[in-house]
Amino acid sequence: MSRQGFKFNLYPLTVVGAFVFLTMGSFALTSLYEYLRLAASTEAIVDRWKVVKKSSSSYPICGWYHFEFQGHRYQGSSLLPPPYHLNRASAEQAIKKLNRTRIIWFDPHRPSISVLKKSFPIKKIIYSFIALGVTFYFGFVETISRRRNPIN
Repeated sequence: MSRQGFKFNLYPLTVVGAFVFLTMGSFALTSLYEYLRLAASTEAIVDRWKVVKKSSSSYPICGWYHFEFQGHRYQGSSLLPPPYHLNRASAEQAIKKLNRTRIIWFDPHRPSISVLKKSFPIKKIIYSFIALGVTFYFGFVETISRRRNPIN
């Protein structure tokens, strides 16, 4: 398509794409760091389970637990990862099936930071790479169209 027929300047879209990539990339890197810092695991005793209402159709289960590491006792609480239950009754039935002892993940340098289950942030990483690809695409198309049809 000639430059006269293609009247859009794609650099603003490239800048917006770069901003989206930087935002999503920073979220992905933060989540990856949080995943990697939870390098140690141990068995913990769950003191209690509780259903928490997140929205009208989202009921996650929260667990309060304690564990020992290097002679010190630590306490923590965290939500079980999604999928969450659609109603309170379903979540309460699931609590009855949960064990009192669980393997938890924690930061060996700061054992007070712990979770019941760690999950790799693959979705955030993929979305940030998609945003990077879109940014490169708009920058590439703008650069090629300017080289082929320079403005006098």
